[in-house]
Amino acid sequence: MAEEEIATKAPENDAQESLVPGDTPAQEGASMGVYVSKPSDYPHLPSKLLLFLSSGTGIHSQNNQLQADKYASEGFLVVMPDQFAGDPAPNTTTDPRADPEENPTLIENIKMGVVGVAKSFRIDMWLARQTPEKVLPILNKVIEGAKEEFADAVANGGGVYAVGYCFGGKYVLLLASELPDTVAKGQAVKDEEQGVVKREPQIKAGAIAHGTLITKEDIEGLKSPVTMACTENDQLFPDDIRAEGQKFLVDHEIPHEIQVFPGVPHGFAVVGEYQDPKIKEAQKAAFEQMRDEPPQKISKLAIAAETEEDRYDTRTKVRCYHCGIEELDINNGKLSTIIDAILKANTFARQAEVQAWEQEITPYLGHCSMCELKENLWLCLQCGNLGCGRAQYGGTGGNSHGLKHTELTSHAIAVKLGSITPEGTADIYCYTCNDERTDPEIAAHLAHWGINIAEREKTEKSLTELQIEQNLKWEFTMTAEDGKELVPVFGKGFTGLKNLGNSCYLASILQCLFSMPEFALRYYHPQDNPPSAAKPAEDLETQLRKVADGLLSGRYSYPDTDVTASEDSPYLPHQKGLAPAMLKHLIGRGHTEFSTMRQQDAFELLLHLFKLISRCPSPAALRDPVESFRFTMEQRLQCKSCQKVRYRTDEQDNISIPVPVRRKPRSVTDENMDEDKRQDEFQPVTLKECLDIFTSAEEVELTCQACGSKAGFTKRSLFKTFPAVLAVNVRRFELINWVPTKLDIPVVITDEPLDLSAYKSAGLQESEDLLPEEMESTAKAGFTADAVALGQLEAMGFPRVRCEKALHATGNADADTAMTWLFSHMDDPDIDTPIAFDSAPRNASGSSRSVDPESVEMLGAMGISAPQARKALKETGGDVERAVDWVFSHPDDQGDFDIDAPPEEPPVAAHVEKSMVGSAELPANFRLQSIVCHKGSSIHAGHYVAFIRKQIPEQIDESWVLFNDEKVVKAVDVDEMKKFAYVYFFGRI
Repeated sequence: MAEEEIATKAPENDAQESLVPGDTPAQEGASMGVYVSKPSDYPHLPSKLLLFLSSGTGIHSQNNQLQADKYASEGFLVVMPDQFAGDPAPNTTTDPRADPEENPTLIENIKMGVVGVAKSFRIDMWLARQTPEKVLPILNKVIEGAKEEFADAVANGGGVYAVGYCFGGKYVLLLASELPDTVAKGQAVKDEEQGVVKREPQIKAGAIAHGTLITKEDIEGLKSPVTMACTENDQLFPDDIRAEGQKFLVDHEIPHEIQVFPGVPHGFAVVGEYQDPKIKEAQKAAFEQMRDEPPQKISKLAIAAETEEDRYDTRTKVRCYHCGIEELDINNGKLSTIIDAILKANTFARQAEVQAWEQEITPYLGHCSMCELKENLWLCLQCGNLGCGRAQYGGTGGNSHGLKHTELTSHAIAVKLGSITPEGTADIYCYTCNDERTDPEIAAHLAHWGINIAEREKTEKSLTELQIEQNLKWEFTMTAEDGKELVPVFGKGFTGLKNLGNSCYLASILQCLFSMPEFALRYYHPQDNPPSAAKPAEDLETQLRKVADGLLSGRYSYPDTDVTASEDSPYLPHQKGLAPAMLKHLIGRGHTEFSTMRQQDAFELLLHLFKLISRCPSPAALRDPVESFRFTMEQRLQCKSCQKVRYRTDEQDNISIPVPVRRKPRSVTDENMDEDKRQDEFQPVTLKECLDIFTSAEEVELTCQACGSKAGFTKRSLFKTFPAVLAVNVRRFELINWVPTKLDIPVVITDEPLDLSAYKSAGLQESEDLLPEEMESTAKAGFTADAVALGQLEAMGFPRVRCEKALHATGNADADTAMTWLFSHMDDPDIDTPIAFDSAPRNASGSSRSVDPESVEMLGAMGISAPQARKALKETGGDVERAVDWVFSHPDDQGDFDIDAPPEEPPVAAHVEKSMVGSAELPANFRLQSIVCHKGSSIHAGHYVAFIRKQIPEQIDESWVLFNDEKVVKAVDVDEMKKFAYVYFFGRI
């Protein structure tokens, strides 16, 4: 009897519907029927084609039809063929009214041992007739007809799916296997020495329940994913065969799922009426297992977060504070469901922690040319062959086929695909020299093979990383000169921050900021209640106060109790550290870079934080901490011809200073070394020298609106006021193969106070004449493309509109520069839209084009000066992306100092001083308070740490403390680290 009364056969369901018209050899002497069950909303909604292979009872069994209908109700278009060609197993019935005890099934007969000699003979004869040579051709014909009749369902599912019960399970496995073509067609292989053509699997994925007469060979032929619902101690599918088959699937990495149901009979998964609740539950679980697709190949690597259940025994107790009831009945109403949902929910920090260690695997489009390996691949730069590397490197699989390729072809140079980075670095190996090499033209060489280096992402360890497992330590040693571990520091203000996955840039900046009194006074209020916010996770004020309390209170600064030091282990226990997951998510929300889990530039994060904090409203009694960083720079422009001047002030919260590059002469030993092994060494420079360059006068090409001279101007920027805290970014970069590369240039900074008084602007002098505020309004001539460059570009086949646009965007530089711009903007949607080159009408301030201040600020966050940003935005119509391109294509252009516009403030000293941020008082003495250091060739990779000058408990003098993620230790050899810091914070004294 059916378990369900619904009998969900739709009116179009027809047990006698035939998919394969006409007779075939496989149908001779039999009426080949097909039972089809369709979803009620088909074909209006897409479906997937499911091939249903029944047990020996065949397609006329009502239970089998109900089972097929059940799959149809789940959205499958079910096709159940008469795989026995009208010859079901003996002693089975097609009469739904028959008593099952009077007509025992084949399986029941076998298991109970009550079959007589005659009956047993009939069963043996039936089994002898049901061979792959007979059944497979029937199934192949049905599949071919189904693909034609229900092509939409096949396309929607990406292929044919199959489920098989009992006898049908064996044939699901055969359809999921790669069989010799003769076997698939129902023919025996007569001559094994002749070549045999194999046929691909007929189904995309398969599922079987309590398979019958399955052999080890049936499983070893599998190629498609499978799932199996099995019974324990099943004589028809013995445990030893199942175990051997599972080992084969694991060893050959075939996606599979095997679930064994104990205490249930063979055949339990087919629809039927069972009194035992255990069988009912197993039947439901088996259907859900078979309904869902088998697991696909792993697409993510993840380190699962440790749960509390792994460490503690817990007891749940419910208390109502409103009613005063101490312990409620957990089973009362919906309470158990609510409690279960709360207990199972991951905290925000846990979600972020798990996400931090998830890594999407980007599969390569190919594999080794001599084997199936898809990792540790080396690309031959001479012919493009892919070969796997050597097996010993880092435990990564490899069969040395890259070396084998060299032996066969004499092609010696190869690059490791997984090591290529957008910065232009990669592992390059010469098999002839048996050593690593470098390639200055690696970008061009990879482009020849269709690899865009700018789009690559490093997915494997480089050879250096495999040889030296420094991981997060890099060169920031945690040991003293005597080899002992640095002493951990605990207490208020000495709390570490856990690395959330490439979040060291955030931890370093936060440690530096919250070590300053301005941030502590603004956000650390232990006596106050937390801010009342509707959504605390989205409230910056709440999150910053939470971080301040965590870092400054000292409540979380204690040794990890899970780690103990002993005489045998010199390792000292550090802190567990706090996880600023909510703050990281909040400040990164909507940002293209900070919202990712990739490494970021710590200085860019600092500027981003300043912007967010300044926009966040502060209580009336509390001061914006960013104000302590703000000061005023004054730019002085003087015409070289008429000597008239123009002063302009800009408010800033940091300075980015250049570092002169002076390479040391190479020694004789270096000259004898290979070019790729030489490491440049640089002469040290002082911070004063960098500041001198930053504030020195330079010439800019501008036309004077007072005298009309084109001799140009001199420009100099000096401090008008000074901040309470000066943030200094040191630019140690050089373009190498058009890739910004970090240089290890030592910048000498002493502990002596730094006096910046000499860099203060004297302002307008009595002997100086100002440029007129209002110039005669004369229309500026429209843009005219350089005729020579325009002709050269047109001769190359570029349309005139594109040529003019390129020359306009590049400032009429030359044809080569314009052509480079064209190639990088081919896909711009407006590339063929003509632009008006006539001058725009001047606005009230005299500026020919208005510039969005936020765009200037955005470019400033990238290290582009305000004059350069203004000029770039004007030249590109306010497009920020094009403005960045313009700046890089015009590195010598000093920018637009807006000499046509009147001064932003009247030249009245008293009035100017009142409206400016910062302090103009002298002397301007500063002392180094903290630094952010970076190790790595690129600011977007490597590791960041912070060194902060602090008062350590029970010590008289201040000391430098190293904050390396969650590790907080008393630092040594800080003078060396100060030479190579990336961001410096100076406090005014």
